[in-house]
Amino acid sequence: MFYGSIIFRFIGVLIRWVFEGIIFKLVRKGKIKSFKEVWNGPYSDDLANNASYEMSNIIIGIIVFLVIAFLSV
Repeated sequence: MFYGSIIFRFIGVLIRWVFEGIIFKLVRKGKIKSFKEVWNGPYSDDLANNASYEMSNIIIGIIVFLVIAFLSV
């Protein structure tokens, strides 16, 4: 279970990094965040905010994995 969450979090962060890079590059004309910045997330003293950010990355990774699995069948 632990390894699965790391793999799904990596996939989720990768997808989030790509989409944020596209948005910042094309729409906002701003600086693109590094992968490490997206992995660590926004700084917050609240543990609930940090946990929800990590959980959202894991959920994004699960959804992308399921979509790829569904399309490959």
